[in-house]
Amino acid sequence: MENKWWFEDVGDAKEGPEGRFISSVPLLQENHTATIFHLRDFITAKYYDHKLFYYKIWDAKQKAIAKIFRDWEESYQRLRKLLLAYLDQKTGTRYWYHTIRRDVSGDTILHYVFWAFALCIEGFKHCKPVISIDGTHLYGKYREVLLIAMAIDANNKVLPLAFAVVDKESGPSWGWFLRCLRNSLEYVIADKDICIISDRHKGIQNIIANWHRDDDGRVRVFHRYCLRHVASNFNTHFQDATLKSLALKAGYATQEAKFELYMQAIKEAEIEALRKKLRTRR
Repeated sequence: MENKWWFEDVGDAKEGPEGRFISSVPLLQENHTATIFHLRDFITAKYYDHKLFYYKIWDAKQKAIAKIFRDWEESYQRLRKLLLAYLDQKTGTRYWYHTIRRDVSGDTILHYVFWAFALCIEGFKHCKPVISIDGTHLYGKYREVLLIAMAIDANNKVLPLAFAVVDKESGPSWGWFLRCLRNSLEYVIADKDICIISDRHKGIQNIIANWHRDDDGRVRVFHRYCLRHVASNFNTHFQDATLKSLALKAGYATQEAKFELYMQAIKEAEIEALRKKLRTRR
């Protein structure tokens, strides 16, 4: 399959009356994220005696989306042309992609793709030297993960720096993303120390711990944990809204005295929470 990326097919189903109906529903043109249950209710309101099967509706929805936006495979094939167009225009936009080959068929499979727009790269010159990174699951036909890096400008507004679509959050995928990010920003951050904020993913910790050092041995990248994730994990452990609120306040404190005050309040609240648990058990 020369010059094409290959994706697994999830199967096909015969198109019945409900399929032909859903495929022409204007509802999907207005909201392509409409759920299967929403579509089922929509059809039931028109055809009370029609028996609806979940998979039939799901299959028809995919066909309708393909009619509106083209199918998934075609969209992925166009991705390479889009990236090459950025290169031809010499806009300064940076991109990389990583593919793997199947041993048996020799097909090329898209593994990772990264892009960072030129204006966002240039804009980082005027931002705080702090980059937040995170990932979120994509819920299309192919269950991949979107990775994103963002910064905060002088007006406290979010500036997206870079994006990547990867197969999953892992040490290799985060490592690849951070290397691409560093290459994209290298001329912007040449004389800056950078702080990267993330959750406690082991892959991210390992990559930053082994970050490239300058000739003088200095590491110009520092790692800090996202306060929102820390507070969420804190609440998962203690199951106490008061403690979570105090943890957030301690994290946001900009004065040492206030930080110590909140930490003392956490200790006292924790002791009281333990006492309540003991009284409940009795």
